[in-house]
Amino acid sequence: MPQDAEYRQGSHEIATAASDDVALLAERAAQYARKADYSNGAVAANEAVLDVEPDNVDALLRLLRSRLERSEYVAALAISDRLRALSLEDDDEAFAERWRSAAEAGRARVREGERREAERQRGRETLLASVSEIDSPTEALHLGKAARGRDAELALAYFAHGLLIASRRPDRVALLSAFPPALRDSGRLDEALAAYQEAIELEPSYETNKAAYTSLTATLRRLGRLDEAQHHGEQLRQVHPDDPYVLNALGAVYTALLQRDRDSHFGRKAEECFIRAARNGAESRNPVRYLRDLAAAVREAGRRLEAAGVAGVRERAAADAERLERHIDQLLGNRSRP
Repeated sequence: MPQDAEYRQGSHEIATAASDDVALLAERAAQYARKADYSNGAVAANEAVLDVEPDNVDALLRLLRSRLERSEYVAALAISDRLRALSLEDDDEAFAERWRSAAEAGRARVREGERREAERQRGRETLLASVSEIDSPTEALHLGKAARGRDAELALAYFAHGLLIASRRPDRVALLSAFPPALRDSGRLDEALAAYQEAIELEPSYETNKAAYTSLTATLRRLGRLDEAQHHGEQLRQVHPDDPYVLNALGAVYTALLQRDRDSHFGRKAEECFIRAARNGAESRNPVRYLRDLAAAVREAGRRLEAAGVAGVRERAAADAERLERHIDQLLGNRSRP
């Protein structure tokens, strides 16, 4: 039950119990304590007792424990102050003081955490402000690339500042090739797309602006704009037929088109891209990942087509997926499959 709903329920119980004696209210509060339940209901139950008997030691002790277990240290210390104002038996006083010490220690930890966070934030603000002191677009580009993957916010700050101070066309093209992937990493796909488009306006050639077009293809795919992604990917491949990054980007588009259109033609084209990319030097983990995604898409397309009444398609899809698994085994060095 959500806490505020639980609290309302507890308050409702208090209202309906207004005519009950203190013993009944105290028993309800004690039931929470016996279950080690320190929820809003427990707080409300003990406060109901204290509304009738403000100096009820048992209710104050239970409420102190509840506040402490909930890490509500300031509220716990306020309850402790009320207990200190009373004449307590030795056992009760020992409990109250032990829990007060725990509340004071908890409050100190919270304050220390807040101090450290404020100090960290000041250091962070100083670091981000220092980006504006860089006067070389090339240095901003290199620092942004170094920060990407470990500090996305800092990387974006370097790239953005580099673009702000870059006046030469080559510098802007280089920065606009590096900036959008960092935006994409941060989930800012629309901004990444706008940056790619600016990079392409500066250098529209597929031959000389391969990096921007390759990343544009991947971003369009992630945005679901598959036809545009296919167009750019295929144009790129015509100019860079053996580039593994181009091939992987286009293969991922074909996989998405297979999922969208359930056309096995796209599955075969994706397979050819991924295998060619693997042979031409892409990192070994990428072809394996792409081929696994493709195998899953092939099986799912087969299931959907079979459900739509297309005969024999599931068997063909299973055979295609099995062939993809053999490719994966070969890439991983496992020759166990026939």
